[in-house]
Amino acid sequence: MKLLSEITAAQKIELVKRALMAGFSRLAYGRFAEHAEIGENAGDVIRYWRIPPFTVPSSPVALTPGETPSETTYTVDKVDITPKWYGGFLWMPTDLKVQSAIDLISRLSVNFGINASEIVDTLTKNVATVGSVVQYASTATQRTDITDDMVFSTAEILEALNTLRENKAMGYPNAAMRYICILHSRQAADLQKDTDFKNSLLYAKERGDDNPIFDGMLSDYLGVRFFVSDLAPKYVSTKNVYGALMIGYQAYCLAGISGYMIDEIEGGSEHEDEAKQALKLLIKGEEAIGGPLEVKSSIGWKGTHGSEILVGTWMVRIETGSSLG
Repeated sequence: MKLLSEITAAQKIELVKRALMAGFSRLAYGRFAEHAEIGENAGDVIRYWRIPPFTVPSSPVALTPGETPSETTYTVDKVDITPKWYGGFLWMPTDLKVQSAIDLISRLSVNFGINASEIVDTLTKNVATVGSVVQYASTATQRTDITDDMVFSTAEILEALNTLRENKAMGYPNAAMRYICILHSRQAADLQKDTDFKNSLLYAKERGDDNPIFDGMLSDYLGVRFFVSDLAPKYVSTKNVYGALMIGYQAYCLAGISGYMIDEIEGGSEHEDEAKQALKLLIKGEEAIGGPLEVKSSIGWKGTHGSEILVGTWMVRIETGSSLG
C-alpha cells in the first residue's frame, strides 16, 4: 500500500502548519532580525544597506533663504548575502499500517519543524552574538575574570540600556518600542532572584494568579522584553560564562529564498499561503523513490538561511556567570 503517496496537497499544508507552530516557539534570534526574501528567478544574492545613524551637529545651523545648505554627512555600505541550503530527512519504516503511518508522519512533522527552527536560529545566533560591543559582568574586564557570583542583574540591564541609548538604537515598534533581550535560562533564573526585579513584580501588579511572580514568566522590565533560549551562548572559561544579547531595532538581518525560508508564521487556516512559503516539508511517496518494488518512502525538510550584522553598536552582549554554575 502506498501510504505517503496518498497524502493530499491540503494534508501537506496542514503538516507544514503543524511544523511551523511547533518550531516557532523555538525561534528567538531569527524572530527579531530584519527579514528579506529573494524572489523566484531573482538570483541567489540579496542586498541590504548598512546605514549607521546620521551625525547631529552640536550647534545646528539655520537655513538661509535662497541658499542650498551643506549636504548631510553619512556613510552607506552594501551588505550582500548569499543564503545557503540546510535540511534533513529520514527513511520511513516499510511495515506501517495506514493509521500508524499518518500518526507517525504528523509527529515527525512537528519534530522536523522544531529541528529546522533550531538549526536556523543557531545559525542566526552565531552571527548576531559575535558583535564588538561586549559588557562583562560586574568588575570583570574580560571573560576569564567572570566568577559565579557575577550574575545577570538589574544593574547589568541598566548598563546595557545606557549603551544602546547612547548609540542611538531604537526599541522594536512591534514590541511597544521596547528593546529585546535573549538570555540563557540560568541568567533568567538569576534575574528572577534579583531583589529589584522581584520588587517590581510585587508592586507593579496586585497579588494573584495573574502576577508574573507566580506564573514564572519573565515580564517586560525597564523597557526590555525578555526571551529565554537554551540556544543562548554558553562559554567554557575558568567558569561557565553565559551570553545574553540586548538588541535594538534593525541591528541585524536574516535572508533566504522565497519558499525555503523559516519565518514567523504561527499557523492557522488564514495562513495557508504563508505556510507554503515558510518551510519546505518534503514527503516522498513510495512510487517516487521506492525503487523497483516501491517499498521505500521518506520525510524531511529543507530551507535557506543567511544573516549579517547591520549596525553592530545596536547590540550588546552581556557576559555573566550564574549562581547555578
